[in-house]
Amino acid sequence: SSTFSSSMYLPPHKRRKLNTDSTIHTTTSEESSSDTLVASSSSTTTPAAAVQNASTRSSQLHSFQTLSSQIQSLINKTNSRNITHIIRHLFNLNLIRARGLLCQKIMRAQQGHGEIFTNVYAALIAVINTKMPEIGELLLNRLLIEFQRAYQRRDQRRCKSVLRFLAYLVNQQVAHVVLAGQICGLLLEQPTADSVELCVNLMKDCGKVMSDLAPKIAYAVFETFRSILVEGNIDKRVQYMIESLFAVRQSGFKDYPGISSEVDLVESRDQITHEVEIDDELDAQEELDEFQYDEDFEEHEERYQEIKREILGDDSASDEEDQEEITSGSNGILLGSSVSVTQSTQATTKRVTPLDLTDVSNVEVRKFKRDVYLMFASSLDHEECAFKIIKSHIADHRQMELCSMIISSCMEDRTYNKFFGLLAERFCFLDRIYQEKFEECFRLQYAMVENLDLTKLRNVAKLFAHLLEADALSWSVMQNIRLTAETTTIASRIFIKILFHELQERMGINQLKERLKNEYLVAYFEGLFPMDDPKNTKFAIHFWNSIGLEALTEDLQVFLDNAPQELLEDSDEDDSDALSSDDTSSEDAYTSSDDEGVPQNRQEVMFS
Repeated sequence: SSTFSSSMYLPPHKRRKLNTDSTIHTTTSEESSSDTLVASSSSTTTPAAAVQNASTRSSQLHSFQTLSSQIQSLINKTNSRNITHIIRHLFNLNLIRARGLLCQKIMRAQQGHGEIFTNVYAALIAVINTKMPEIGELLLNRLLIEFQRAYQRRDQRRCKSVLRFLAYLVNQQVAHVVLAGQICGLLLEQPTADSVELCVNLMKDCGKVMSDLAPKIAYAVFETFRSILVEGNIDKRVQYMIESLFAVRQSGFKDYPGISSEVDLVESRDQITHEVEIDDELDAQEELDEFQYDEDFEEHEERYQEIKREILGDDSASDEEDQEEITSGSNGILLGSSVSVTQSTQATTKRVTPLDLTDVSNVEVRKFKRDVYLMFASSLDHEECAFKIIKSHIADHRQMELCSMIISSCMEDRTYNKFFGLLAERFCFLDRIYQEKFEECFRLQYAMVENLDLTKLRNVAKLFAHLLEADALSWSVMQNIRLTAETTTIASRIFIKILFHELQERMGINQLKERLKNEYLVAYFEGLFPMDDPKNTKFAIHFWNSIGLEALTEDLQVFLDNAPQELLEDSDEDDSDALSSDDTSSEDAYTSSDDEGVPQNRQEVMFS
C-alpha cells in the first residue's frame, strides 16, 4: 500500500528507496499490460500519469507527516510565556487539514505532562476556537468519549486528567458550564469514594466559574455534597476532601481562580461556547488522524492561505515575522479579523475531500442570546441582571432583540414572574430608546396575539400592565387597540380583559378611570371606547360589562343616550347579530372573573 500511518517514521534514505520502488512497480505494471492499453487507450491511465499520481500521493504523505511533526514540536514548546507566538506558528500551518492531529497531540501532551500545562493548553484551544470553532468542538467530543471510556474502565487517573482539561475548557467558555453540571450529576448519582473525589477535584477547578455563570447549578452540587456528608457512608478521607471543598468555596475560590491572568487571552464577547452534552451522540472523527489522499490538494491549500491571511493579516506568510508584536487588548489577544474558518471549510467526508463550506452567519446571534439567558438564570434579582446586561455593552442593533428576549422569557414561565416586569421597567427608565422598543413590542405582540396559547397570553398581558401602571410605557400604545366586533377576535379580547383586570388590581378602579379620562391621553383611548357608531358603542359597552368593568362605560352610556334615534334603530339589527356571534365558550371567557379558572377549551375557541 502507498499510504502509511502518520505515526510511522521512516529514515529519509528508506523513504526515497520506497518511493523509487513504488514508481518502478507502477511503470512495470503498466508496461506489462501495454496491449490492453492500446485497445482501450481512451479509458485507461498512461504510465506517465500513473507515475505522476504516485509522486503526488507520496508528496502529500510527506506534507502530512511534516505537518504532524511541526504540530508536535510546537505543542512540546508551549508554555504561558510563549503561547502567543506558538498560536501564530500554529495558524501558519493548515489546521483545517490537521485538526485531528492537533487534538490528538494536545490530549497526549496534557496527559503526559502530568496536567501541569492543562491551563495553557486550554487557553491555546480557546484562542483557536474563536477562529476555528470546529476544532474546539472536536476536542470536546474526544475528551468526553475518553472520559466515558475511562469511567467505564474505572481508570481513576485518566478520568482525573480528562476532567481537569474539561474544567479548564469550561473556565475558558469553550464548553458550556451545563456540561460540568451534568458530569457532577453523573459522578454523584451513585456516590463512591472515587466518584466523589473526582467531583471534588472538578469543582475546585471550575467551581468559581460555575458559581458566577450558573449559581443554581453550583448550589445544587454543593447541596448534594452536604447530603453525602450528613449520611456519612463514605471514607473519612473523602469526607475530609468535601470539607476542604466547602472551605475553598467559603474563601471565594481564592486559591482556585477560574482563569489566571497569564492565560486570559480571549475577550468573552469573542468566545464561541459549544453546547455539547454528555448524553449527545459524539463523533471522535478518528479518521482525521490518518493520511487521506486529496485530489484537490493544491486548491485546498490555496484556500487555507486565504483564510490564514484573514486571521493573521496579509504579512503573515513569512515565518520570520514570528517576533512581531501581537496586537492585544486589555485582557485579550487579537489575531487579525474575526473571520471564522467555519465559513470557509470543514470536513464532511472520510475520503478524498476533507473540506466543506459552512455558513455560521448567526453565530453572534446565538452567542448573544445564550449570554443573556445565562444572565437571566444566574441573577438573584432584576437589579443584578440589569447591571450584568449593561456591563456587557449591548450593541445598538441588539436592543430590540433584548426587549424581545425579556418578553419571550416572561411568556415561557408557567405563571407571571414579576422579575421580568421589573427588569423591563428598569430598562425603560434607563433609556428612552428601550421604552420605544417595548412600545413597538406591544404593537407586534397584540398583532400576533392569535399565535399565543392562554398561558403566554396571560403572562405578556400582565407584563405590559406592569409597565403601564409604572408609567415605564407610554399609554399611547392603547391606540393600537380598536374594540369592535370586526377588529377583534376572541384572543385579542381575552388579552384586553387580562390587561385591564391587572391594571385595576394595581391602580384601583378610581385611579384607572382618572387615567382613562386624562385630557392629554384621551385621544389614545378612542379605539377602546368607540363613539363613531352606536353599533360599536353597544359592542364596547357589552364587553366592559361582561368582564366586570362597567364603571368604565359611563361616557359610552351618555353617548348612546344622546345619539339620534334613527342611528340607534339602524344599528339594532347589526348589533344583535354581532353580540350573538360569540359562542358560549367565549361568553364564559368574558364573564369569568378568575383568569386562572378559564375553561381549557377556550384555546380551541381562540384558534378555531
